[in-house]
Amino acid sequence: MIYLSFTSSLGARLFIAVVDGLVPDPVPFADEILTCTGVVVKIIKIRYLLRLLNTILKVGLIILGMIVIGMLITYMVS
Repeated sequence: MIYLSFTSSLGARLFIAVVDGLVPDPVPFADEILTCTGVVVKIIKIRYLLRLLNTILKVGLIILGMIVIGMLITYMVS
């Protein structure tokens, strides 16, 4: 279960964490901590990717705006 909690998608990781918390085991809290760590790691990775995509989108919009302004200036001058 711990392997799956580090290699699966976020939804599967959350499901595994809930099931792991409900199933009794001989070593309490050890695997729950590792499973929740897998969920937290996935959330951090998703937040990093979203921040990166947001930055790329902003830079793209700035470049597009500069191109449009350049085209408008060229149109108005000619």
